[in-house]
Amino acid sequence: MPHNQDKAIYSTAAEALPDLGLESLPDVWQSAWEESAALFKELRQPFPEIDSLRRGCRAIGLSDEVETAILEAATEIAAAPALSQLARLCHWLLFESGIKELATRTWPTLPSSPLFYAVVLLSGWQRTFAGHAARRIDPAVSRATLADLELWMRHYRNKHGAWGLAEFNWLRGHFEGKIYALGRLQFELTNFSFDYRLLQQRQTERLILLGNVGQTQDAQHFSGTPVHPTGRILGHTIQLPKSEWKQILQKGDPTLAIHIPATGPMDFDACGDSLQRALEFFPRHFPDYPFAAFTCHSWLLDSQFEDYLPARSNIVRFLREMYLFPVPDSSDTQTMDRVFGEKPRDLTQAPRNTTLRRAVLDHMLKGGNWYDAGGLLVPHQLEWGTCRYRKNFPDL
Repeated sequence: MPHNQDKAIYSTAAEALPDLGLESLPDVWQSAWEESAALFKELRQPFPEIDSLRRGCRAIGLSDEVETAILEAATEIAAAPALSQLARLCHWLLFESGIKELATRTWPTLPSSPLFYAVVLLSGWQRTFAGHAARRIDPAVSRATLADLELWMRHYRNKHGAWGLAEFNWLRGHFEGKIYALGRLQFELTNFSFDYRLLQQRQTERLILLGNVGQTQDAQHFSGTPVHPTGRILGHTIQLPKSEWKQILQKGDPTLAIHIPATGPMDFDACGDSLQRALEFFPRHFPDYPFAAFTCHSWLLDSQFEDYLPARSNIVRFLREMYLFPVPDSSDTQTMDRVFGEKPRDLTQAPRNTTLRRAVLDHMLKGGNWYDAGGLLVPHQLEWGTCRYRKNFPDL
């Protein structure tokens, strides 16, 4: 039970556990609970602050029904001592603690509050806007970026029939200033996480991606297995002289990850416009972030779509602009979720009401599988609509 009945403050995480409806708590919650409790005692009003959340909803431009859902959830959280204190703890961890590597994937869902993390994220809206303003980012970009909160709340409602949020870890990046919406696409400041090495020929500027680069490299050559821009591994090891080739990307280098929100058709020209905006936006507002490439990891980059969709389809045109590469442990999970909502139990009875659904089903009924894949774009070579990498792939 709380040690202070007037303000209902739980001194330890263990005291709050039964009232949270959880069997255990993440280590970071337990270790930070005491400090958070001290902060909670200093508050003169319950957390979260309803008026602040209301202003946040309107600053972002959330719809009336989403605002209502959030404020109702926040009111319930503020009235429940354990949830209120936990919300304050989570706010502190996300926006005030300064912890750089905060592992939130282990944070459990709260059975009694499906919108708990939506409220926690929105409680930091003022810090997010302030961080954007410090980099002189247009408030319109801030609103477009944070509006993703409504997109994922609606996705949850469409799937479960009630308001909630399951994409807390993804939306963290929006509220922490790591993701920005620029037109049709979103861009995330991140690091290249795949074990490939991208090389550029010094004289011609042609590109080649090498896999299996963990093997010993000598002082005069780059070694690895070449990957064709269609994502096909060519299957033999080559050596390229460093006097003729230079490295422009390797694992760990800063990149801008491209994300394609489910907000309607993936118009090809609109995607190109977003990339051009990114080329101007990030050097202007993040001069301290010299990214080496645009990257994308998506189900939309499976080159098999070229065999099933029209050449002028947005998906095919988009993936042909990328230098594609295989992704370890890829599966059809993304494809099934995005195309059907979940994997159909009976493929023969699955809906075939769109060209994309028919393509996906036809391939699977032939015994095929779908995979997510990766793609690269080099900023200084961006020529949207030219299929540059396929046309300029070097002879091996």
